[in-house]
Amino acid sequence: MRLVGLLMAMLLTISFWGQADALMSVGVLGAGYNYGGQTTWGYGLEVETPILPIPMAKTCLEATYVPASGYSLMPVLLIARFSLPTLPIYLGAGAGAVIYNQSTAGFSAPTALNYNFFIGYENNFLALSSYFIQAGYEVMKIDYSISGVSASADFTGLSIKSGLRFGF
Repeated sequence: MRLVGLLMAMLLTISFWGQADALMSVGVLGAGYNYGGQTTWGYGLEVETPILPIPMAKTCLEATYVPASGYSLMPVLLIARFSLPTLPIYLGAGAGAVIYNQSTAGFSAPTALNYNFFIGYENNFLALSSYFIQAGYEVMKIDYSISGVSASADFTGLSIKSGLRFGF
């Protein structure tokens, strides 16, 4: 009888032990960016660890690679997520850099700044594992030159990201 009670207590503890209890987590994600009526898709990785000491926030480093026809971009962001008490919803913001590349001869681009704001939903499905979906607004403006001629690319628009997070 004691063994059954001990097993029940362990199962109950594991079922309430969520990804929020992890010291560090790694997430894999897919992302869609919509700007100027055009949608591009990418994939990425995020590492959540206490980078910045912000009370009641989770901080993470996120990188997403977006290959497209004739160019690729990779936003790299430092993000803070704030969970709403007793709800699986979070709000967040991030800032970072965008690495932009074109297959055009004579292309050169400095790294541009990137900002985003988002709202998301996260739910645990196993101990230290969760799935999430978030919608946001990304600001990505890049000035570049091709053979000395200046131009700009504006990838500002809506974004949707979804994936899995695994804590340890």
